[in-house]
Amino acid sequence: AKAGEDYGAKSSTGTIAAGQLSTTIAVVVNGDTLPETDEFFNLNLTEIKGAILKRSSAVGTITNDDATPTLSVSSVAVPEGNSGTTDATFQVTLSTASSQSVTVQFATVNGTAVAGDDFTVRTGTLTFAPGETTKAIVVKIKGDMLDEDDEQFGLKLTDPTNATLLVGQGSAKITDNDAAPTVSINSVSGIETAKNLVFTVALSAPSAKPVKVAYTTANGTAKAKLDYLATTGELTFAPGTDVKTILVPLKNDVQDEDTETFALNLTKATNASFSQSKGTGTITDDDGVPAITISDVTVTEINSGGVSATFGVRLSVASSKTVVVDFATLAGTATPALDFSAINGKIVFAPGQVSKGLTVNVRGDQLDELEEQFQVKLTSPVNATIADGLATCTIRDNDSAPKIAMNRPSITEGDAGTSTFDFTLSLSGPSGRPITVDYKTAVPATDGATPGVDYILPNAGKLTFAPGETSKTVTVTVIGDSLDEGNERINLVLSAPTNTSFANGKAATFATIVDNDATPMLSIDDVTVAEGNAAASVAKFTITLSAPSGRAVSVDFVTTKGSASSPSDFTGLTGSYTFAPGETTKTVSVAIKGDTVVEGDEQFKVTLVKNVNAGLSKAVGVGTITNDDLSPVLAAPGEGTVPSAPSA
Repeated sequence: AKAGEDYGAKSSTGTIAAGQLSTTIAVVVNGDTLPETDEFFNLNLTEIKGAILKRSSAVGTITNDDATPTLSVSSVAVPEGNSGTTDATFQVTLSTASSQSVTVQFATVNGTAVAGDDFTVRTGTLTFAPGETTKAIVVKIKGDMLDEDDEQFGLKLTDPTNATLLVGQGSAKITDNDAAPTVSINSVSGIETAKNLVFTVALSAPSAKPVKVAYTTANGTAKAKLDYLATTGELTFAPGTDVKTILVPLKNDVQDEDTETFALNLTKATNASFSQSKGTGTITDDDGVPAITISDVTVTEINSGGVSATFGVRLSVASSKTVVVDFATLAGTATPALDFSAINGKIVFAPGQVSKGLTVNVRGDQLDELEEQFQVKLTSPVNATIADGLATCTIRDNDSAPKIAMNRPSITEGDAGTSTFDFTLSLSGPSGRPITVDYKTAVPATDGATPGVDYILPNAGKLTFAPGETSKTVTVTVIGDSLDEGNERINLVLSAPTNTSFANGKAATFATIVDNDATPMLSIDDVTVAEGNAAASVAKFTITLSAPSGRAVSVDFVTTKGSASSPSDFTGLTGSYTFAPGETTKTVSVAIKGDTVVEGDEQFKVTLVKNVNAGLSKAVGVGTITNDDLSPVLAAPGEGTVPSAPSA
């Protein structure tokens, strides 16, 4: 305790009266309201008289009767600022002044504001000298341009000495002065073979708040699923982040198309506003124009009316553009108006179409004809090129080839000179193409007419039917004669037909030369022959045809006895003769046996039988064997005799 502050200094003389044991010395104590520790001062005795000094000093204790002061820290609000620092000043106060030094520890405490980012950390000891009641603690607030919520941090007091804590933590509110950022999206373009279009969504400035924005694609000339994949979602910008990307997948195709666009729209911004909410995606086509081809076609004609020949016209790939190409039919071996209907015009492919049919009417007929062809030509393409612009239609004929039939002519021969007849070759119907066939004459195995004798004809030849012709003839010249002969045949043999075949499969026919000559007659003459004596003689019969014949004449003959007998008078004989054409006589020789017997004339016969190709005008020839033996001469007895032949 200090004299003058805590107590009044005093010096005086005190007296203890006789009989008394003590006396009182009063020291004035100065009161105050300062909380302080108990204080002490000494009262010292000096110059003792009348007694012995046993204890010369006494202690006076001044006990503190004031409450311990309390510490409080204030809260503060301060604007953030855009840069640099701003002071946030916390006031720390004692509830009352103290005669003692008061200390307290302090430290900043993170709240929504974070040390290092939003303010500068502070820690330390705050000391109140005796009598001081107010102290300031300054915390530096860092300015920025981030839009953020108001933030706060604390200043905490701990470990006080000579005081207690009444308000041990103060709060600092950092009020944000930055505007919310704006959101924008860019427009992008790319070729369709790129996998994605990448849009950039940007904040005008970073924000300390999470910024959210929804997005969705919208069709333009580009269509979802066809050109790109519809994309929706939400972006979240974490505090401090100011750029995000959105990927929109593209659909690659091979279609030639115009440059196409779609939109990517931003909506529902949180903690931000829009400065550009729509981005445009531009898809640049990288496909070449399609190539046009036209295919060949084959049709079978019908007999009347018409049948459709449909040409396939195709694009190599679909196009998003309208494709146009001109066409026109061209004559070939097929003739316009006769075989097909000539047309021309334009073929139009709507976007997305890859094939069209081009129909041409093919006209029917009943003419057998070769396959015919016409063409369709493509020209003047729009939004395409022509890869194959010429197609051929082949018209297959449905008509059977006509068949060749032949007549069987006949002609009466005549006795002299020549006459003619025709083999006629007829088609079952007209043909639209040339028909040829080879022919030759042939001699039948039987009853065959002889070339050069009976007829005149080139040995072989070729007939040609021009289109539309249905008949051809082969003329034969017949040579007349007066020979009896059978009806004779001339064969006409066909071969190597082109564009035709033979009716009923018959490739040959014949003509008959009818003979007009009388049948010759056969006759046999009579023969007389002398018998002879020993050596045989021969009776020769002549068989005669009344006229030469043109065919082989045959006849059998046989001998038969009459008055002459076989084998005593003649040798029996049978046989057959054939008269070659032109022969008129044959001889039958019968052997006669001679003898010396006197006898009468004798007879036998040669008879003609089984005559072929001739009649019989005299069928029996008589053979007379005349006796050439003398009758015997009779003599009188005794007279001489004359030998003579024996008598029969």
